[in-house]
Amino acid sequence: MLSRAPLFTNKKGFTLVELMVGMVVAVMVMGMTYAIFTSQLKLTKTEMSINDLQLNTQTTLRYLAKELRNAGYGVSTKITVPVVRWFDSDENNSDFKKPQDMNTSSDAIFYFRSNNPSEFGAQNYSSTSVDITRIHLGLRENELLLLYDSNGNYQIVKILNISEDDSSASNPCTHITFEPGWGQDFSHLPGGTSFSPSYASCLGDFNLLYVDNNNVLRIRRANDNFPLMRNVLSLQIMVGRDTDGDDVVDSWTYNISDLTSLYEIKAVKMFIITATSTEEKGVSMNVMDKIDQIDQNANGIWSQEVDWSAVLSNYEQVHGGQPGVPRVYSFGCELRNVYTCN
Repeated sequence: MLSRAPLFTNKKGFTLVELMVGMVVAVMVMGMTYAIFTSQLKLTKTEMSINDLQLNTQTTLRYLAKELRNAGYGVSTKITVPVVRWFDSDENNSDFKKPQDMNTSSDAIFYFRSNNPSEFGAQNYSSTSVDITRIHLGLRENELLLLYDSNGNYQIVKILNISEDDSSASNPCTHITFEPGWGQDFSHLPGGTSFSPSYASCLGDFNLLYVDNNNVLRIRRANDNFPLMRNVLSLQIMVGRDTDGDDVVDSWTYNISDLTSLYEIKAVKMFIITATSTEEKGVSMNVMDKIDQIDQNANGIWSQEVDWSAVLSNYEQVHGGQPGVPRVYSFGCELRNVYTCN
C-alpha cells in the first residue's frame, strides 16, 4: 500500500527575532493609533469646553444686559439719584461696600430698582433709625431705603429691622433701624447743615455684580448670592459720561477719578474676560499673547486696569492649572431714570 506524501513538508516557524520585530512594529502602530486618538479626544474636549464657555457667556450677557437696563426702575423721580455705584479695581475706591470674597482684580457694579415704588413721609430721623408714617409698607429687612428732603439731599440706607408702632391710632408709624453708608452720606454737610429727611421711598433689594476669589461671576441680592458663570478671569466696567448736561454721552472712562460725580454716568459697558478651566491643547496662542492682543485691540485698557500676572497666578493657585486662552465678551446699555427729575 502506497503511503501518502505529507501535504506540508516545510515545518519551519517564526524565529525569535522575527517575533520580536513583529511585536515592536505592532506596539509602534498601536502607540501611534493611541496618540492620534488621545490627541483628537483632547481637541474634542477643548472644543466642547470652548462651546460651553461661549454658550454660558452669551446667556449671562443677555441676562445682565436686561438687569442693567432695568436699573433705576421704580426709583423716585422727585430727586435725581444715581442708579449705579461702581467699584474700580484699579483705583480701589474705599466707599464701596465690598463682599469679603470679592476678587479685587475685577471691577464690580452695584445697582438698585424697586418693585414696590411706595413713597411716604419720614420723621424722627437719627443716624441709625427713622420712623415711617405708614404701617403697611410691604418693606423687608435687607432692602434699601431712600431717605430725602425737599432740597434734593438724600441718603441710601439698608433696612436692618422693622417694627410697627400703632400705640397712637391717630398717627401710627413704622420704626426702621438701618445701616447707613449705601449711598450719599449726609452725616457731615458743609456749613454745619444737618440732614433731616421728610420723605422715604423703597429701593428694593440691592444688586451687586462681582467676581469672587474662585473666579465665579456672582450677583448678590440682599441675603441671596447667585453664581452666574465660572472661569471668569476679570470683569471690567466702562461708563459713559455726560459732561455738559445735555443728557448725551460725551466720553467713556474706566476710571472713577475722571468723574466729577456719579450723576455724569448715563450708560454702562461691561467686559467679561473668560477662559476654560484648563490650558487648551491644540490652540497655538498662549494666555499672555492673547492678553497682549486684547490689550492692543482695546487701546491699552487691560494693562492699565489689571495686573494680569497676579490674575493668572491666583487662577493657577485656585484651580491647580493654567487657564485656557482668554476671550472677551461685552455689552453696553443706557441707564434709565438718570436724565430728568420732576
